Amino acid sequence: MYEVRYGRSNVMHISGLPEATKASADGMRYAASACPAVSGLAFFATTTVALTTDDLAAAIAAARSRGRLCASCTKAADRAVAAKRATEPPAESGVRLDGDQIKALIALVATKHADTDAGTLAKRLLAGELTVTDQHVRKLVDALTEACVAQYMKETA
Repeated sequence: MYEVRYGRSNVMHISGLPEATKASADGMRYAASACPAVSGLAFFATTTVALTTDDLAAAIAAARSRGRLCASCTKAADRAVAAKRATEPPAESGVRLDGDQIKALIALVATKHADTDAGTLAKRLLAGELTVTDQHVRKLVDALTEACVAQYMKETA
């Protein structure tokens, strides 16, 4: 749960971000929040809650729309967003090609774009020198897309 808070200035803080410091060996010193301003009890008594949400992106957007986001909160929020992105699976494209479509794609690039790097890659795939991977298919699709855009630009110029 994230709370966007502000006091008498236009500096916004986000409470609920993961702490940035570790506890001391004796356990007496620790950070309640990543931001020193949010760690103090007086902060909660003298501030106003602008937004309470479970969505970190919404909290960041709300804080930035209402004023300047504190530098410590900005760094902690960036770390939290990066950590979340690192654990999320990569976005899938909506297009799936079956085996026959991939073979047709390789043959098309090998014949129509033989003088390019993609054409050379396609020829090697056809000859069995390389195993077809998703990365190879993406390169071939990108090459065809680039060629189609170039052709369209030439025809409309």
